[in-house]
Amino acid sequence: PRGLAAAEEMLLRLADGGTVRLSWWWAEGMAPPAVLLCPGLNNSSRWHFVQHAVASLHQRGFTVVVIDYRGTAGLSLTSQRVFGADQSRDFPEVTAAIQARIAAGSELFAVGHSMGGACLLRYVSDTGSVCPLKAVATISSPLSLSAHTRRLESSLACLSIEGGGDNLLSAEPLGPHAPLESSLAWRAVNLMTTAMARANLYKLWLFDPPSRPHLARIDWKALRTATTLRGLEAATICRINGYADPEDYYSASEPNLERIERPVLVIHARNDPVIGARELPWVQLHRHPKIEAVLTEGGGHLGYYESDSAAREADELVGRFFEAHRSRALPGRLRACDW
Repeated sequence: PRGLAAAEEMLLRLADGGTVRLSWWWAEGMAPPAVLLCPGLNNSSRWHFVQHAVASLHQRGFTVVVIDYRGTAGLSLTSQRVFGADQSRDFPEVTAAIQARIAAGSELFAVGHSMGGACLLRYVSDTGSVCPLKAVATISSPLSLSAHTRRLESSLACLSIEGGGDNLLSAEPLGPHAPLESSLAWRAVNLMTTAMARANLYKLWLFDPPSRPHLARIDWKALRTATTLRGLEAATICRINGYADPEDYYSASEPNLERIERPVLVIHARNDPVIGARELPWVQLHRHPKIEAVLTEGGGHLGYYESDSAAREADELVGRFFEAHRSRALPGRLRACDW
């Protein structure tokens, strides 16, 4: 589905002056359900795995709307905020804009990839019983931002996740002082992700003059020398979006699972090299009556879309989950599967 053109693109000006883009793929029929698709950090509606998910959902009869965040996918910054893990602050206006355009009686769902999924769950937990979303799915999403960031800086010495899944699925979330030791592989991923995010900011500054006034708060020297996401966030997002430090930013952005009152499907791979499976709050996920948590053996970080068969499995699981709640039937508890 590469190059799948949207039927319509809509620029949405937000209350604080920021701008996001909504790309629409309209479904036929009477009041078809709609899905908001939220890409991850450094991704956009143009990426192949986003287009793959769009095609799958559209074939199932869903109107699909993909959001491109502030300053991404060719959008200029038009306010003093950039995209980050706190994107959930924009979702009330985004969902309201979608609901204003879809047919009366159409149900609205949402799926998020990586950071997009974390933002979605924060929105769902913030809105509780008045959340306008019928159900939500996440793929490869960080649900414990501080712990995931520490994982990229180090690696657990006390637990192997290469073996069976029982110890992982029953493990409590990492505390702030869990035993760690250095790991070259995790640090390399951290460095690569940081470099991609830094390149996007440099691109905005160099080639998009309208964005420059909104990047003035960046500590460019610290950004230039940053080798970790934490360092990059301290130099950029924290300064622009108004956080004291990265831990303040993570605390203000990660979801509160206890406050979720909508059905949620969480899909994560044991071998995810970016968002470590060990750091997900598995006990809390499995105890929550509204959350279905699926741990797969393969898939990496959004790597489900590297093979057509795996992509079909991931999209099939999300599609079935949404259809079950669309029909108001209660789905059976989904079991962990081996893709």
